[in-house]
Amino acid sequence: MPIYKGAVEVTSGNLHKGSTEIQEGYKASDAFYVNSTVISFIDYPGITPNPKTFSGSPGDTISPAATVSWSVSAPSGQAYQSTPTISGVSSPFVSSVSSNGSGFGSTNSTVATFSVNKPGTYPSSAISSDYGNVTTSTPTSTVNSVSVSVAQANINGGGSSSFGSTATGSISGGAYTANGAGGSGMSCAAGRYAFNYWSVSGGPSGGPSAGNSVSFTLNAPGNYSASVTGVSQQAWAAWMTFTNANGQGQCNANFGNCYTYSATWTGSGGGTLSAQYYAPGSNCSNGVVGLGASIQCYGTLYGTADTANFRFSNSGGYGGTCFVDYTL
Repeated sequence: MPIYKGAVEVTSGNLHKGSTEIQEGYKASDAFYVNSTVISFIDYPGITPNPKTFSGSPGDTISPAATVSWSVSAPSGQAYQSTPTISGVSSPFVSSVSSNGSGFGSTNSTVATFSVNKPGTYPSSAISSDYGNVTTSTPTSTVNSVSVSVAQANINGGGSSSFGSTATGSISGGAYTANGAGGSGMSCAAGRYAFNYWSVSGGPSGGPSAGNSVSFTLNAPGNYSASVTGVSQQAWAAWMTFTNANGQGQCNANFGNCYTYSATWTGSGGGTLSAQYYAPGSNCSNGVVGLGASIQCYGTLYGTADTANFRFSNSGGYGGTCFVDYTL
């Protein structure tokens, strides 16, 4: 309920007793004056209710945020190569625009989200922002894409998109894995597939030592098929060697056999090898005090063999992961 001095409404922040600002006025239990101001957003896209309002006492921090936002999607097959603009938002309101995907200028920038907000604190009097005064620009550009398909096993084709008349295609070898199962010293292998020569129908070709992957420029848009020859494996191998350690360290043979272990790998392709005990599929526990890299297995307690699973992986070289199920 507003309060008046004559015919003039006394607005928030302007009712005082002496030098003290009055925050609230009541008649019995009914408020006839509340010292608050209103921030209004009028006719903005999608707002409910309209206008959308926020109210609070002058000088208080605005919480929740007094803001409205709406999104504009690019037409199918297009994206925001240039940054959309918004104008006509007057101070103390501020505006911004953001993108999905990798940001404006990227071919996956397909949604522009506009925001208008009043930051900071509640003002001393009511303010509003009207969408009728706002102008937005949402320029989009056509996205041209290429795809490359390879019918051969273990070889993959890749494509990309651009705003121009060309885009990048690629051919790469898939992952190679050969897991193992057996006793101490059993190995597994991992890495990748490579190829010597490659050819794109209606596009470029190359060789004789292409390696694991190649990339090239293609006319866009377009769908291309490719083939390779001389497919081979670029792989490394690794294994664990186990030594019975019963009676050593804090191994208690009453609870099963203890083993120390050490990893060996061929080093093919370089990089770094990591080896890790993997509990699922094992009947051992990792680590025996005083034995360093070790396990204690409980198969004999249940009349079964001791089994331990180890996983090996490579980084910085041919890559890949493999495992061995050891029976000891």
